[in-house]
Amino acid sequence: MEFDHEAIDDAGLRTEFMHLALRARNVGRSLHQAYGTNRLPFAFRYINGFEFNAYASADESAYRIELNASVPLFSILLFSRLLSDPQMLPFLDGGGQKASAFYIPFVLDPADFRRRVDWNIELTAIRSFAAGTIADLCSTFVLCHEFGHVLGGHIEGLQHYYRDTRLAELVAVDPMVSADTTLRQAWEYEADLIAALLVVQFVDELVSDREVQPRTREVFSDEHGFHFEHTLAIAVVSLFCFFVYVQGMRLKLNKHSSHPHPHVRATYMKHALLRAAHARRPVNNEVFHRLLDIRLGEAMNSLELAGLFEPRRYTRRFMQQVDVELKRMNTLYSTHRDSCSAWRWIE
Repeated sequence: MEFDHEAIDDAGLRTEFMHLALRARNVGRSLHQAYGTNRLPFAFRYINGFEFNAYASADESAYRIELNASVPLFSILLFSRLLSDPQMLPFLDGGGQKASAFYIPFVLDPADFRRRVDWNIELTAIRSFAAGTIADLCSTFVLCHEFGHVLGGHIEGLQHYYRDTRLAELVAVDPMVSADTTLRQAWEYEADLIAALLVVQFVDELVSDREVQPRTREVFSDEHGFHFEHTLAIAVVSLFCFFVYVQGMRLKLNKHSSHPHPHVRATYMKHALLRAAHARRPVNNEVFHRLLDIRLGEAMNSLELAGLFEPRRYTRRFMQQVDVELKRMNTLYSTHRDSCSAWRWIE
């Protein structure tokens, strides 16, 4: 059932939904003009339901990108909670008058809406702005991932290999495809790689916006002038936090779902974003990784405080598993990269 975001009572939240919907339509229009003028157009809508999910599908009139209304809502709440912790982005003012202060029951695990916890949200104006911007980045990534499925030819691949018409993302594992999860995992990996190319544009826009917007400048600037590297580091860490939440805080590498462990996914997204960034501008890799380590340490502490993360699980053996899984994902992608070549929009 379609969700009418214009009926949201809160003006600020309604604006966030409107901006995200506008971005989805603009991205779809740009991609269609650049790569698919001889193909069906894109159509976007929010949908309602008790699951944290997004979908890509096609019918006789359009490629359809659908986003459950819970995705942007929970993204905003997640980063509002994390930014309530002064350890997260500590250079932002955490004292003084609070622009947002409330308790709210939050779904702790997106795979189980019955698991709830009361979260205390207390944010200054600049921290509230940072939380909203970062949440917007993560919701934009979800949209770009769905566009990536279309550009990768996966919708037609789904019809060809599985006689299905709709790809469900995030927390869903379709039992119909459990016998061939490797192919689906390769598609998810490719959709993430394509999404990285699109998300880098969002990072570029933030860096440009900081030149004219004081709030953006306060959040995404670096004291030594490495503004792009700092913004990219925040983007990668934000996606890691999002993956930790979206994938139900799984503590082991799950080789039977379509998405890998959050650390695995964040690591290859880091590589993909960095490659995409280098194609657009000079990037100081050493500075980027130094800033990434700082921001990641802060985020892990805040995730732990929120009850979403257990750093004690990050043993040497676990990190070795991460390396093994990264190699496995690359092998899967190489093995199956031609599975949808007949329908792919881009190389």
